[in-house]
Amino acid sequence: MVIFKEIDAPDDKYFTDAINIYREAFESNPEIYLDPKYFSQTHGRASKDMEWHFSVLIDQETAVGMAAFALTVFGGYGGYVAIKGEFRHHGYGTVLLKKIMEALVEDSRQKGWDIHFLFAEYEENNRKLWESKGFFTLPLNYFQPPLSDTGKWIPMNLGVIPLAGKDTISGEEILDFVTFLYSKIYRERGYSKKQPFVALKKSCENLNIHLMDSNLSE
Repeated sequence: MVIFKEIDAPDDKYFTDAINIYREAFESNPEIYLDPKYFSQTHGRASKDMEWHFSVLIDQETAVGMAAFALTVFGGYGGYVAIKGEFRHHGYGTVLLKKIMEALVEDSRQKGWDIHFLFAEYEENNRKLWESKGFFTLPLNYFQPPLSDTGKWIPMNLGVIPLAGKDTISGEEILDFVTFLYSKIYRERGYSKKQPFVALKKSCENLNIHLMDSNLSE
């Protein structure tokens, strides 16, 4: 039986397993890799406009996947999502994404937030994988802000999938989410005057996108 478990504290017996899956998936790319201690500080963290989750997917008491994601007032954010190497291509990614979406919908309902979309950043070499799970890659020149003072702006794809009740997204909705992401999650100072955001803002003008059918596939 596959279980999606919220990790409530670093002493949870699955915390280390989840961190190891995260390391395996992301440590080779320092530009998008966060120190794992970040997750011990943010799991379950909530504010008036955001709530973080750090969760693990378990099958037969074995951790097969992890997810660090958040609900914000402007949409869900799939921060880090990974399946353990030997368990990839067995449908666990689809299960994990469905569980994340279910958790976000329930969070939204409890908070009374009118949330319609889950956003995710992904590299070009992972684009087909995310699109196979139902994500629509937005036609934008999107950049992920630096993770450190010495880091760089990283060209990425920004994808979106409907959570409930809406299959059209406007440029204003995209910009609202990215503004929140840059300011509250990445805490990027002065982002609004930097070229990546200025260009993104312009490309969102008068944008209205009908998202493709987002049925999830194996």
